[in-house]
Amino acid sequence: MKKRKLGKSGPSVFRFRARLFRHPNMAKTGCWTLFNVQKMVSKKLLSRGIAKVEGTINGHPFRAALELNTSGSHRLRVNKAMREGAGADAGDMVKLVILGPAPEPTFPADFRVALTASQEAKTLWKAGSNRPRTLRPGPAGSHGASNSFPQGSGALVV
Repeated sequence: MKKRKLGKSGPSVFRFRARLFRHPNMAKTGCWTLFNVQKMVSKKLLSRGIAKVEGTINGHPFRAALELNTSGSHRLRVNKAMREGAGADAGDMVKLVILGPAPEPTFPADFRVALTASQEAKTLWKAGSNRPRTLRPGPAGSHGASNSFPQGSGALVV
């Protein structure tokens, strides 16, 4: 597996190969083709359940939900459109590129203080995203504009 950072604050990119297989209970119907995600990649997904990802399979783009498999890693169901786009079927080895989750932003101390001091600001901040937000401390001594928010983060300027 190769891992490359897109930037200091960007998500990880995981590149690996996997073999497509049919689920034993569905082999006769041919409707489910799967691949198992490498355990190292699975550990980085920040989810012990379903993890929504995007990536490519043999260069064909996809967005899908990874599910836990019985070995403690994740697996992905590869539908007919994905198989056809990738030019692959059960038994074939495929090249995968999966975009890892974006890291949670860190916040300067004065921003955390502002949210703590104002219930209205805290409410607006939490309402600005569909995922729960937590305030993690920024690097020691960081404050002000030097800590920029990721584009599209829904950051509230207080």
